[in-house]
Amino acid sequence: MVIAIPVGVAWPGENDNRTSKPPEERNLWRLEWDNDAFVRVDNGFTNGWSLQRHSHQHDAWHEMGPSKFSAWISRTIPGLDDEGGRIVKRGTGLSQIMMTPEDLENPNPQPEDVPWAGSLGWAESWYAFDNQTLNAFQIYFGILGPYSLAESLQVQLHDLINADEPLGWDNQLPTEPLLNLNYTFKRKLVSAGEYATKGFTGDFAIGLEGALGNLVTSAGLTLEGRFGWGLPKGFVQLPDPAGFGIMLDPEKGVPGKFHVYFSVVFRAVATGHSVFFDGNMLRDSPHPGLEYEPISHATVFGFHADHGRYAIHFNFYKYNDLPFESVNPLTGLTWGNITFEYRF
Repeated sequence: MVIAIPVGVAWPGENDNRTSKPPEERNLWRLEWDNDAFVRVDNGFTNGWSLQRHSHQHDAWHEMGPSKFSAWISRTIPGLDDEGGRIVKRGTGLSQIMMTPEDLENPNPQPEDVPWAGSLGWAESWYAFDNQTLNAFQIYFGILGPYSLAESLQVQLHDLINADEPLGWDNQLPTEPLLNLNYTFKRKLVSAGEYATKGFTGDFAIGLEGALGNLVTSAGLTLEGRFGWGLPKGFVQLPDPAGFGIMLDPEKGVPGKFHVYFSVVFRAVATGHSVFFDGNMLRDSPHPGLEYEPISHATVFGFHADHGRYAIHFNFYKYNDLPFESVNPLTGLTWGNITFEYRF
């Protein structure tokens, strides 16, 4: 509400259109942090973070501005059309991944464990969806090796919290440019209840995902469930590391009042190549690569809470015997994620 001042002057910010925008018309800033310390381990996928910006929802791609590249992507990539009442969004973000073996104090190569490795990358994603289907495409550019700054970050963090000094970074995978293309399709199968109300609502969806590149090449299937109070239309927010997954803000509108819901995702992935399991692709790798089965299973449990412009998400990734029999030797590949969001 704008309050008129008799002398014709408004208080700072009162005539700012941003104060009257509903949440679904605001852009989104997101900070994600992944760490296995949440589950009291320090190996495998040991740390990751991502800073992202997602556009607010639009009815058509041309509403986002004069980007010819985005227009070309929306015309070229199947499924990204904005017809039939679908909304479109675009995401961009910087992310880092850190991998370490279990024995951090061993300065020698450890060929039977995951390599010392770090990646730093920039990703752009485009996605179109309604409450029934979602299509998304992402391009990831990154760097593997010392320029990822993974070594300096872990050394400084461990020094700050007085943890064991990581001594094996001299064995990390060497510098290599990274390029990955990712695509995801999701379809809602079942829904019950009324969305964006105080009542209890739930839905269930199936997803297909693919990745092609020297970061990871894989194909996956997901079964995704959401249930809770004030459930927004859309799909599960999965904070997968960029390149391994796609940066998404897959909610159609955000209720102004507080709402909370839970999610559970069952995932099966066939991996053809992973730089963190197989080592370098474009140059000789100091790590011989791991012997692993190509099929792995995981469960991701999530808790999500939104209130207008603010949201927080907790997710727990677990590769183990439940609910599927794991065939991946990295049964300790477990970590937690916390995500903060602000719509501006």
